[in-house]
Amino acid sequence: METREKTAATKEETAASASTLRNWRRLGANPSGRLTKRANKTCSTKRRVPVEYLTNRANVEFIRRFVEFVAANDVPLRDALGALAVALLRERGILDKGAVVDVLVAERFAPIHEIAGWTPPLDETDLLGAAYLASTTEGERNLKGAYYTPRKIAETTTADFDFSGGKTFIDPCCGGGAFLTALKNVEPEQIFGGDFDPTAVFIAKINLLLKFPNRSFAPQIVCWDFLSDEAERTARAAGFPEKFDFVATNPPWGAATTPCKKRSAQLAENQALTLEDFATKDAFERFFAKAFTLTKPGAAVRFLLPESVLNVASHRDLRRFLTERVRLERITFRDETFAGVATKCVVVSTRCASPSETLEVEDAQGVRIATTAPFFATKNRVFSFPTSEDEAILRRVRELGRFDLSQSVWALGVVTGNNREILKRVPETGCEAIYTGKEIEPFALKPPQFYLRYDRSRLQQAAKEEIYRAPEKLVYRFISKRLTFAYDASQRLFLNSANILIPRIPGMSAKTVAAFLNSTLFQFFYSQTFSGAKALKSELSELPFPAVDAALNRRLEGCVDAILAGADKRVEEINDEIFRYYRLSEEQVGRVRKIKFKSCKRRS
Repeated sequence: METREKTAATKEETAASASTLRNWRRLGANPSGRLTKRANKTCSTKRRVPVEYLTNRANVEFIRRFVEFVAANDVPLRDALGALAVALLRERGILDKGAVVDVLVAERFAPIHEIAGWTPPLDETDLLGAAYLASTTEGERNLKGAYYTPRKIAETTTADFDFSGGKTFIDPCCGGGAFLTALKNVEPEQIFGGDFDPTAVFIAKINLLLKFPNRSFAPQIVCWDFLSDEAERTARAAGFPEKFDFVATNPPWGAATTPCKKRSAQLAENQALTLEDFATKDAFERFFAKAFTLTKPGAAVRFLLPESVLNVASHRDLRRFLTERVRLERITFRDETFAGVATKCVVVSTRCASPSETLEVEDAQGVRIATTAPFFATKNRVFSFPTSEDEAILRRVRELGRFDLSQSVWALGVVTGNNREILKRVPETGCEAIYTGKEIEPFALKPPQFYLRYDRSRLQQAAKEEIYRAPEKLVYRFISKRLTFAYDASQRLFLNSANILIPRIPGMSAKTVAAFLNSTLFQFFYSQTFSGAKALKSELSELPFPAVDAALNRRLEGCVDAILAGADKRVEEINDEIFRYYRLSEEQVGRVRKIKFKSCKRRS
């Protein structure tokens, strides 16, 4: 995420489409793309000091002083950063060294004598990078992917790298050099880096010079677009080695923007993955795949990636790459988040070697050994990490599975396009209730909060009338980490925070399907297998349903009827019936009840 590719060079080069302009108007942006209210961060002009990036938070005031000076005096940022670099190099006592002078002269920045005369703090690992980020708007940082790696993450990711025997390291999108400067027991001649942002390249060079104040060397960092064909020629011209022993980086977390050959979004299961298959993928997937063109046999490759890479369907091919092409050694969950980025991150540690059936999983509870077998149990190769005890339970559910929901009818709730105008808090003549996801409880619905006059011509999007008015259907919360399905036989309407399912499972009524979906065992299976924050149709369709006899179908139907009539205690009767059907031991039942809603990847 250190830099994003050439995303938006100039407005002339990236003319906005009609749909984009409509979205800008809806979001409150003027034609220049600048926000008039809080909305798309790529248009945001807000600036902030990246406190989470600082080694010493007491240096916030110095960073603010720099930002205010640049703004008040209308100083070009590159010139200001060059002056700050001079101040840092002078305080470190290496300003007059030949290699240092060469880097400064190559930049050709205009002198800003006042900043150059400051006394900057020397206890920051990247004062220049922090000043750069603080001086850049949130929109610019979002477009470039300029969210630099905190020192702690960079150090722990590379702590075990052994540079004996002249081994080499590269960070292909190094930003300010967080990984480069975090390396231990290494010589500057063993360190290589590159970045698309020339300012970041300058900062990384200065930071390397500061890391090795007693050495005379030229930092081996180039300005390149790593994903382009030109990158290889740039590397050769700079004297880079063809292959490396270690790769570690924090790539841009954004969509692919470089024009490339269109390929299938999802590859056939038996199709071998090649680098070209990632041509239309997110940038970080393409960075990851191309990184292996730089590696020696046995080389270690580590990437800081969004946690969503473990389960989101669009990243299926990257997960295939991790299980088929390389050795996945460890997944490390990091609790830190980047300012302005909602998702948490993981460090994916791999090696240029044959795949293995086991890997290490590290989280706040420590390190444990997991197997890759669960990855192959889902169509999208979702990465889940159940213990051996839990995997035995999951395997039992799969073994008895005969049917799934793939042949069922699915639909979205109503999208009004203007809730404020169309929805009413109080029912009026001609109005009917419409329910949201918040009103969906297991089996039943809470009282509605909204009403509307149902006129399909006024709605932005609606499913077929016969789906909403079906004699019976199930509805479920879309945004939810657990399965929550209600039964409806009153032809009610639902907003798009609720999704609709008309199940078709042989031998099961809709009420019996609801019994399984709301059961403790299915909650356990779902959370252990998918562990996402949304109830996705693609994942729900994979849930394995057993073949039940008419007697069990009637018993479960009776329980659901009783629950709908207010007999909540019958919920446990449903759980008992299902546990008996799968013949789980008392110990297994206890385990399911104990951890049924915990995320499998966070559990010890």
